[in-house]
Amino acid sequence: MGTDVDLAKNPHIKIEGIADLVADLRKAPERLDKEFRARFRVIAKGVREDARDRAMLMHPRMPRERKRALKEHWDALVKSITSGAESNTPWVRVGSNSLAWATSFEFGSRRYREFPWLGRDGYFLWPAIYENSDEIKAQMLAAIDEAVGYEWSAGLGSKGTGG
Repeated sequence: MGTDVDLAKNPHIKIEGIADLVADLRKAPERLDKEFRARFRVIAKGVREDARDRAMLMHPRMPRERKRALKEHWDALVKSITSGAESNTPWVRVGSNSLAWATSFEFGSRRYREFPWLGRDGYFLWPAIYENSDEIKAQMLAAIDEAVGYEWSAGLGSKGTGG
């Protein structure tokens, strides 16, 4: 199974009150929670593309006779980085049931020397999140403001000036 990362639950990006807001919006006739999901998918896609770019640049050291197999595995790993959204969070995932080893490439391994153990810091997915956490949070708040039609993130409750 892969590693899921709910961006809104990440301590670097935590947005207080979003779960309550989405629960209230599900009761509204306009179903703005669906609008959140659509906007959050775009944010998650940006993180996914950054993580894929980082992963493509990181080929582990391997003996010459195994390089072809490695390329096929590495291509599968890069393609396994997927993204999506719920109404209260964008998410990014690395690995799948058929690529259970993908998490080892993200965090490193104490057993295999291709990628030294990094622990929770990661090589491509987590750096893409950590280095962009302020931008991700700003994009999420802007998406909420645009969908709701007022500056919810500023706590103003008045109509915004944007379109």
